[in-house]
Amino acid sequence: AEGTLLDSGTAAEQNTIERRASPLAPVIWECHEDGILLRDREPALNTVLSTVYYETAAPWIARRLAPELYRRVEVLASEAQPLAPLPGIDAAYAYRDGDSAFCVLVLVQGRRVACSWWTDPDGTLGLDRLAPKMAAVFAQG
Repeated sequence: AEGTLLDSGTAAEQNTIERRASPLAPVIWECHEDGILLRDREPALNTVLSTVYYETAAPWIARRLAPELYRRVEVLASEAQPLAPLPGIDAAYAYRDGDSAFCVLVLVQGRRVACSWWTDPDGTLGLDRLAPKMAAVFAQG
């Protein structure tokens, strides 16, 4: 959506990026964004986006980690959703909650795995729209 990002004190405190590492996952990124996009001084988009990204030591670790990442956010969206094939992705899992406010997408490619969750209060940021775009970027490495 085009517009102006509203930077509130609350949102600014919730926008974070953290980098960590472990022996099984030498690279771990965790990003959280919360924002309101204004169009003509009216809220056009009010959403939260969080992503946890791991580069693991081996592909089998990434495959085993994917369900664990989903379990961390399972309470947000528990209904499995079908996905069209996503080129360049080894495995993908998608979930929504009953009223479609939360979406969860887990992508696995080789040693890498990412779990993203976001709000979709008006139905414009659904899995059918965002999953292919997120997968295309993730597949590029």
